[in-house]
Amino acid sequence: MQLDRCTVAVTGASGFFGAHIASVLLRKGCRVRAVVRHPHRLPGRDRSGMEVAQADLLDPEALEAAFRGVDAVVGNAAMATPAIKGWEDNYLPNKVGTENVLDAMDRAGVRRYIHISTIGVYDIPPTRLFGRKPFAEDHPLVTIKHRRLVGAYRVTKALAEQAARDRCRLYGIDLTILRTSATYGYRDPTILPAVRRAMKLPVLPAPNLAFSLVYAGDAAAAVAEAIARDISRGKTYNVAGAPENTLRTLLVAWQHVTGERTRLLTIPTPIRIMFDSSAATRDLGFRNRPMEEAIREVLDMERAENAETQYR
Repeated sequence: MQLDRCTVAVTGASGFFGAHIASVLLRKGCRVRAVVRHPHRLPGRDRSGMEVAQADLLDPEALEAAFRGVDAVVGNAAMATPAIKGWEDNYLPNKVGTENVLDAMDRAGVRRYIHISTIGVYDIPPTRLFGRKPFAEDHPLVTIKHRRLVGAYRVTKALAEQAARDRCRLYGIDLTILRTSATYGYRDPTILPAVRRAMKLPVLPAPNLAFSLVYAGDAAAAVAEAIARDISRGKTYNVAGAPENTLRTLLVAWQHVTGERTRLLTIPTPIRIMFDSSAATRDLGFRNRPMEEAIREVLDMERAENAETQYR
């Protein structure tokens, strides 16, 4: 599919990762339709060149209207604060919402779907927390029996994947699933703000903990390539941080870019949870850019936004 000749609907485009997906697609010449619950949450600069359609994942009619005339849908919207929500709060947007999206796509005549999932769907037993072998896409997933052990978010995201497969098979829709790891970047609401706060301390513990952290711009580029490249149809990909990255790697990269001098106290840890993204590298051209490069880009984008705000 040629991105400069198609229209793609992105659900949850007002959120952190959804905004990155929309931005990458726009830069590649794609027409983007942001499908969001609250259009006012889209910053003015993000609306430039983008259509906006208001729809909730639990409103099938609004979804159908939002998908009319598009060539593909990126199913990115999901529960935004899973850690503090219960089963139904996760089940409705994640599992039922996925079913509603695909039902609406079928009625609207759309036959290409990119489903954004998470590496949290993997069933990782305690014995595998200290291994050296990355988890590949064929590793078993959590099921409903894991609900109390791993929480509602991970289980309902696994259920959403199965719902996507079932619906796409039923309707003849081409499906690609991308499982992303924890994501940082421009307007990141959690990870980089936490780093900023931590850097105010005189001494900061820096665990040498394998930390599968992926830059949002890199993961979003993989989403765009999944739409563009036919080889991705029918496949599932890990889009995860580089295995060699640790929490200390991120803190050191931040210091190198910003010049901040907080003393880092290295804490060795044997825990290593890594994911194999080689299939995405091969098929989609996915790459993990160095953390220093990514952080520089984030800071440049923040400066540009601040300058734009000052001159309005």
